[in-house]
Amino acid sequence: MFKTVEKKAIPQGDKQFEAKRQAILKDVAVKVPVELILPSELIVNPPLDVTGIPRDCGLLTSEEIDITENYGLVDLVQAIASKRLTSVAVVSAFCKRAIIAHQLTFCLTDFYMQEALQRARELDDHLERTGQTIGPLHGIPISIKETIKVERQIWSLGFMATRTIAKEDAPLVSILRNMGAVFYVKTHQPAAVFSPEGTSFLGRTLNPYNINLSSGGSSSGEAALLAMRGSPFGFGTDIGGSIRIPASFCGLYGLKGSSGFLPMSPAGPSPANLSIHNIVGALSYSLRDLDYMLYHVLAQKPHLLDPACLPIPYTGLGTTKHKSGLKVGILKSYGLIRPQPPSLQAMEWAEAQARSRGFLVTDFKFYQPARAHKLFHELFMHDGMKLANAAFEAGNEPHYPVFDDLISHALDLVDESALDTEETAIAIATKRYRRDVYREEFLADWMAQGNPDIVICPMSAASPHDTGNLHNASHTHFWNVLDYPAMVVPTHIRAGPRTDYPQDQDEDLQPLSGDDEAATDLWRMHDYSGAPISLQVVAKRHMENELLAAVGMIQQALQLP
Repeated sequence: MFKTVEKKAIPQGDKQFEAKRQAILKDVAVKVPVELILPSELIVNPPLDVTGIPRDCGLLTSEEIDITENYGLVDLVQAIASKRLTSVAVVSAFCKRAIIAHQLTFCLTDFYMQEALQRARELDDHLERTGQTIGPLHGIPISIKETIKVERQIWSLGFMATRTIAKEDAPLVSILRNMGAVFYVKTHQPAAVFSPEGTSFLGRTLNPYNINLSSGGSSSGEAALLAMRGSPFGFGTDIGGSIRIPASFCGLYGLKGSSGFLPMSPAGPSPANLSIHNIVGALSYSLRDLDYMLYHVLAQKPHLLDPACLPIPYTGLGTTKHKSGLKVGILKSYGLIRPQPPSLQAMEWAEAQARSRGFLVTDFKFYQPARAHKLFHELFMHDGMKLANAAFEAGNEPHYPVFDDLISHALDLVDESALDTEETAIAIATKRYRRDVYREEFLADWMAQGNPDIVICPMSAASPHDTGNLHNASHTHFWNVLDYPAMVVPTHIRAGPRTDYPQDQDEDLQPLSGDDEAATDLWRMHDYSGAPISLQVVAKRHMENELLAAVGMIQQALQLP
């Protein structure tokens, strides 16, 4: 019988709601070949780290293990083009591994193995017949977050009431399809596609490295799937950290560009998008694969499909601006929350390595963080969360504590009266004006601090944490307010047991804020063993090329994955 690992039960609805939920889950389960169902013992009593199970469970052949573990995106492209591998073999391997990963982490919302294999056969036939690939992603399976539209596949905003079948491709998906990509899964996301973890009416996504922890959010399923090697490359979205948080929690590269960098058609009316752009971005095992994907997507001139996309030529890792000396700002703490010991360890290690490699390193101070934190929460509540609450009601869907806590936290910063209040045009314009003034002041302060090429900063105050326990994502959403490109860079560092870190020196520190106290308590109450620790690297607005080039230099100098 097909089941998934469940560490915490999700809230239950009434009988009618639960019947609909079970029907949706059953529709996915019946697509799974019996031979891909894991033994019940692995579901009932899984190990803490489940990343090795696909390799050891006996459900994959040695070739399928080799394809999914030893080939990156670029390697797969080359292997298919040279006919060393077929698209059918590659797509089949990732389909199988994806469904194994889902049973252990709840990373998928739907599964399209038969459709994907049919497309793979067509692509193999084309290559055999013509000797040519149809594009730079010929036969490559690509995973897509559920909120990004793929024609004839499921699409939603994380609510049951919004769940439907997409009638057309999003511009990005259209580009990927024309380059030869094969779409085989949609990945899980939380309610409203707005949460630093992944809980929806369907289930909760777990962290593959420690299933007692969250995989982050809102691109929760994408990150968990890639960490399980169930996808060679994936796309998600980010309005406050929704690519970067899960990428960091799962040890991946994750990029949020500035608005207009990649094509992003609106999924529907979004009050928050009036002032903070929802950005489509990428998650990847490697910087090489990320650079390859960005180069080829942007070479298709996406600004001719999406009028909001900017026609900026992509040079990426080939950008030469920094060759004479990289200026690096080091931001260890934003001043609102002290980083937990593993995050601080990663920052101190990165600083020491950067200095020893001859980079021009200076300390960087974030300009008025409390002001930016409040601005973010003001800017995403233009409708008082009416659309989200209406979606809960339309589906008779139970609320989730983590979502309600996020809104409660926002109201504490803004105003209780903001809930269910639709703002006037002048009120929205006033807030946007305050945002733009802050952006100008921040840029002036950045320049006054020596105009660093990049700033290296903590990805999150907390290590990958237990589901729903940290409600402050300011380390990521600051950069959404500013619309600066930001990239998650994985390190070799993993969190150890708390006994590995000196605790007594922190006992007498006064909390910087209520959120700081919560993060400290979180650290002391839970075991983070094995959790990946990442860095965040940021550049000025629309400087994605410079950011990629700088990260390439850092990767080589610091010998990062």
